[in-house]
Amino acid sequence: MSILVDKILSTENYSVNQIFETKGKVYTYLNPVSYLTALDNKKLFGKMDGIFADGGLLVKAIKMVYGNQVTRRSFDMTSMAPELFSYAEEHGKTIYIVASKQEQVEKAVEIFRERYPKVKFAGYRNGYFASEQEMDEEAKHIVKLGTAYPQALCDGRLAVSCKIYRRKNLRIVFALSNIESKNIIIAKNGR
Repeated sequence: MSILVDKILSTENYSVNQIFETKGKVYTYLNPVSYLTALDNKKLFGKMDGIFADGGLLVKAIKMVYGNQVTRRSFDMTSMAPELFSYAEEHGKTIYIVASKQEQVEKAVEIFRERYPKVKFAGYRNGYFASEQEMDEEAKHIVKLGTAYPQALCDGRLAVSCKIYRRKNLRIVFALSNIESKNIIIAKNGR
């Protein structure tokens, strides 16, 4: 069995609240397209604390090929996003968002503030980086914020989460990431 499927199956054993309450973990989402990308990066994905099956097609493929039932968990408003924002409101957690184009992420944050007025946002920015150096600087900035907040990092490109993860300087309670053409928090990534 693939390390990726192993991670998806092991992540299935935890409730959303158990995942949110466990500190210093990094989770990602795979759909059928990003699964193919992840096959070329098994070492990195093997280090993730968990992988969610994002999309009905991947859920069905795992059932058909491996005989295991998994839950579709996506970071959109039909799945995990409302649960994370409700959890953040209830427990006084803060969120930092790295996703999409700047205009889209600003609009998304505006909508979230209307729907979840008690959620604190430590910050947000687009998911496009001009260079590795800019990505490193953003990762350092988020890590620096980590002692006070954010407790959740929503990273639409996986890049910043991986930078923080590689530094083994996780002060963030929960990092949600996904790769390539995946939607996160209502907005689309542009690659």
